[in-house]
Amino acid sequence: MTTLNNLGQEELSELRKSIGSLESTILTIYSTRKPRDLMGDEGILVRTLGQNYQGPNQFTPQYFDERREKSVDTEYAEVVAALEIYDKNPTRDNEIELLLEVGDVIFQKEIVELKHRDNENYAEVMKQFSVALDYVTEELEKRDLSFNKAKQLVRVKYGSRAWLGAKGYKPKDKGLERQLCIEAYDA
Repeated sequence: MTTLNNLGQEELSELRKSIGSLESTILTIYSTRKPRDLMGDEGILVRTLGQNYQGPNQFTPQYFDERREKSVDTEYAEVVAALEIYDKNPTRDNEIELLLEVGDVIFQKEIVELKHRDNENYAEVMKQFSVALDYVTEELEKRDLSFNKAKQLVRVKYGSRAWLGAKGYKPKDKGLERQLCIEAYDA
């Protein structure tokens, strides 16, 4: 995985120190852009949990992404797939990947909480997120994996994006995110 931004040691140190709470990260990221709508074909709910999410085993795994012009997996479907991959091969890398997928759902729930409180569908959507994340937490516990570690990694992943974007770098640097998440995982 290639690192896009060629940061020096001083900048990497500053980046590591800048990573704070998920709330502060979201506020930084959305200080310059508008969050997605809560509802609708490309809204947070559909992109994260799928159309007509009914529970952990009753969900639509894909939605149509207009920007990519194709059907893609929801964030929740990616968690389910990562659980299956981890079960087949419970390596450290697969665990980190699983925790990062869980983190993406945590991130979306936090956006809903911070940016969509006034939406008439807020309470119902938060209930759906809670059901999904309760299930994920149980599945992680069955495997002796930590939901709190997923929370830690999501702070690192999106905290790096917030810092990079605020500093004028390309915010989505998967190579750098992975490096920082491995460091956090090992700490």
